Amino acid sequence: MRRPTLYLRLAQCLVTERGFCTSASKNGNDKIIASVVFERLPVVIPKIDPAVYAFQEFSFRWRQQYRREYPEAFLKKSDS
Repeated sequence: MRRPTLYLRLAQCLVTERGFCTSASKNGNDKIIASVVFERLPVVIPKIDPAVYAFQEFSFRWRQQYRREYPEAFLKKSDS
């Protein structure tokens, strides 16, 4: 029994002319004259080619294995 009254109230809200006001509005006569809808497109990241992935992994391991550690005296010369 409550559904018809609910639909009636919803229809009245949609049909009646209502003005929209904001906190910046001084008087209640301002109405919305335009609206904008923005769509956020999904970000598509392509899969990395297996050869490129293998090279990146090899390069990372190579740098980890053969990186140089310089003595502190050598590093401090660049500061002076």
